[in-house]
Amino acid sequence: MSRSIDLSIEVPGTPEEVWQAIATAEGMSSWFMPVPAISPRDEIVSVWEPPHRVVFDAPVMRGSVLAQEWTISPVDGGGSCVVRLVQSGFGAGEEWDDDYNGMTGGWGIFLESLRLHLSRFRGRSATCVIPMASVPGTSERAWSELCAALGISASLGAGDRLSVESGPGLHGVVESVTLTGAVHTYLFALDDGLGTGFVACEGRGDNGDNVTICLYLYLYGPDAAAFGAAWTAWFEESFRSQVSAAQ
Repeated sequence: MSRSIDLSIEVPGTPEEVWQAIATAEGMSSWFMPVPAISPRDEIVSVWEPPHRVVFDAPVMRGSVLAQEWTISPVDGGGSCVVRLVQSGFGAGEEWDDDYNGMTGGWGIFLESLRLHLSRFRGRSATCVIPMASVPGTSERAWSELCAALGISASLGAGDRLSVESGPGLHGVVESVTLTGAVHTYLFALDDGLGTGFVACEGRGDNGDNVTICLYLYLYGPDAAAFGAAWTAWFEESFRSQVSAAQ
């Protein structure tokens, strides 16, 4: 028996602007993660109907294909659209349960990232940098240690200031917060139009599994690459001992 993730979110922008964010490599790299070039001729593209619908089919695990269907529907009155994501193809069983639950939570965070990108940087392309580490322990412990290393509270709320003095520094406003058993996230917008991003802890850390801690940065301006590289170096140095212990 297959299952589907079905999520929707209202975002600012015309269908053409939202399509650019969802169906181009430059757009997706500005709120999701770096992706290769996207075109209607790609093998993974099974439906291409700009600017309203695209379906990506990709073999991802256990010989199965998970299809991502994106639809863009303008809201009456103009100025915004409803984006709907349906990801189908999940099977039954404990392993599939973990994938389904993890991707459901992850897509919820990325859709909020999409909305923030379209609110602040519509039509622009970011430099995407994702330093991360895999560490032992529970998710709560990993989140507390990550926040302590960054010098921020582990219980910030939406609207609070984000002031990271560690490493290259990050200063902005927390836009949304996710704190669950498997996912801990602060989504933020940086000051002075420098970009957006989120700090995250993913995984429960039970049964001896490791937890992933990461920093997603979508940066703009001439210093974006250097700033991102500095954060990658800080992450590797700060969590090298934990990563070594986890291996």
